[in-house]
Amino acid sequence: MNKRRRPGFTLVELLVVIAIIGILVTLLLPAVNSAREAARRIQCTNNLKQMGLAMHNYASAHTGFFPPGSTGNGKHGLFSHMLPYMEGQNVYAMMNLDGQTHVDPARSQWISVYVCPSYPFPTFLDESQVAFFQWGALTTYQGVGGKNGRRIEGFAETQHGKMPYNGMFGWLIQRRIRQIGDGLSKTFTMGEFVHRDLKGGYWSQHPGNVRPWILGANDDGTIGVYAFKVLEIALNTELDRGADGVPFNWLPMGSFHPSGGMFLVADGSVNFVPDSVDYKTYTGMATVDGAEITQPL
Repeated sequence: MNKRRRPGFTLVELLVVIAIIGILVTLLLPAVNSAREAARRIQCTNNLKQMGLAMHNYASAHTGFFPPGSTGNGKHGLFSHMLPYMEGQNVYAMMNLDGQTHVDPARSQWISVYVCPSYPFPTFLDESQVAFFQWGALTTYQGVGGKNGRRIEGFAETQHGKMPYNGMFGWLIQRRIRQIGDGLSKTFTMGEFVHRDLKGGYWSQHPGNVRPWILGANDDGTIGVYAFKVLEIALNTELDRGADGVPFNWLPMGSFHPSGGMFLVADGSVNFVPDSVDYKTYTGMATVDGAEITQPL
């Protein structure tokens, strides 16, 4: 009797099918990654919008004042003061705003709104990884603390880079809405902060030089601020923090979004700012009353 031959693939046919599948995966992968990044950008935008709403709700409850940036060495800063106005009352109730942040139990509380979903590293550092006063749940955002060299009311002199008093946030100051002479739509309040250190020395301890959200400033009296940054250097600039001698308060804003970063404007809107943005426009939006002539973002 003749055996009936079972239908099936030959080895050549199987290899052809595998090759076709491989080509399709190669073609589709960029589209999948692009869709994922688009979703992460939307979530990052929503994070900043929530913080913008919290700032305005704070101002409504405090006679027009925005939250403070940093209130002293080892003290709470911007991110602590926003919590009650963004459904963070439970964490806020744990904190002692008059105490030192390095002993505050709330530092271990992870706040999803304070972390960009594109940040690929752990968002909590424990005491075995970093100095005792720097452990806790991280944030990948920072307030905007002005720009040196423009119309200013003075500087806070520090060992980590002097800070002007012309930004939305500053050292031991609070900004009122009526002080924003450039207009709410032309003033940055917050942006993404991830610094790419070329040599990796600072990167290895704190990936991106980010810090716990609860920290307003370091506690050794040298005034290294953890709640806002001065816009001295272009967005997403790669540098060697140590060799280039860039002070911590002036480290560039940056993100893991391709070719730019998200910024919150004082009117509550959120813009994606490209790396190619005009430098004068970028730094001009860092001040509240510089009266700069800027190009559209």
